[in-house]
Amino acid sequence: MEFLEIVKLEIRKRELKVSNGKLIKIIGEFDHGELKTIKICGDFFIHPEESIILLEKEILAGDSFRESVEMWNKKYSPKIIGFELKDLINTLESLIDNTEE
Repeated sequence: MEFLEIVKLEIRKRELKVSNGKLIKIIGEFDHGELKTIKICGDFFIHPEESIILLEKEILAGDSFRESVEMWNKKYSPKIIGFELKDLINTLESLIDNTEE
């Protein structure tokens, strides 16, 4: 078995410019279609700032990214400026399902 058959890494990127002009950018690394790492960034604001790292961890640990986002929001109640949760969920869905918005 060749190395490329054992490890099949794929980098996916999605960006969404929301109606008020803020940008959500999500980069995911997938191995055989399974999300292994994720980075969420953009020109939005979340306070406390470290809650974005907690969100990334919740998504990777959860079975459903939608439930992970909702659980993160309930658990940490971050102040989000620049997008709504539905914007984040739709961008994540596009990344994970490998579809364009």
